[in-house]
Amino acid sequence: MSRSLPPRPTMDHLRKQAKAILRAHQERDAGILSTLRRLAQFARLSDAEVFSAKVSLHEAQYALALEYGFVSWEKLKERVEASAPPLCVDPPARWFHGSDQVLDHLRAGSTVTPVLELARAFAHRPRNVSLQVHENSEQNLRSIQIEHDGQRDGYLYEVDVSDPDHDLRPHPESTLAPGEEMLTTRDLAVRLLESLPQAGSLRQEYAEPLRKDLASRAVEKPD
Repeated sequence: MSRSLPPRPTMDHLRKQAKAILRAHQERDAGILSTLRRLAQFARLSDAEVFSAKVSLHEAQYALALEYGFVSWEKLKERVEASAPPLCVDPPARWFHGSDQVLDHLRAGSTVTPVLELARAFAHRPRNVSLQVHENSEQNLRSIQIEHDGQRDGYLYEVDVSDPDHDLRPHPESTLAPGEEMLTTRDLAVRLLESLPQAGSLRQEYAEPLRKDLASRAVEKPD
């Protein structure tokens, strides 16, 4: 039996599904046998032999990709990243970082984003962040709702990115649209914009005008 991707798939969700395959194998759940038998090395094994065999996370990811109809995990990832709803409609002009620490600079390998509200959410060190994007061409508005479970007070910084091509690289584990979550390649200067108390910050919603070239899209993008 094959699976169908949800309307707005994320890599985080798919990674959890792959780990669930490992847990099901360890628990000898018969429901996972058909998934694992998509792999050539398990195709002709008995149930007992499949459960006795070692299954790596890479194999679980590969089996999941095959079940979704993709030839590899990499192809599945490409499909998901290509379908990520963009939060930015214009080229990034400023870069931000949210942290629960007081910083005088940002170390290489730190996460930055051009989405101010997303950086605010990251400042509270959430384990889960939920994004919903709606576009309404009739009202020429685009609304973005961000919810998170962060429990810490935080700080919002603007990062001095003078040359994005040199200072930044793509985040390999990002579930956002390309360019919306990047990693710094070197230490960069920061400027504190505001302190962010945790209270009342679990949900943020904002609206912005649609760009003209988005006017031809559907009136509203479903979740």
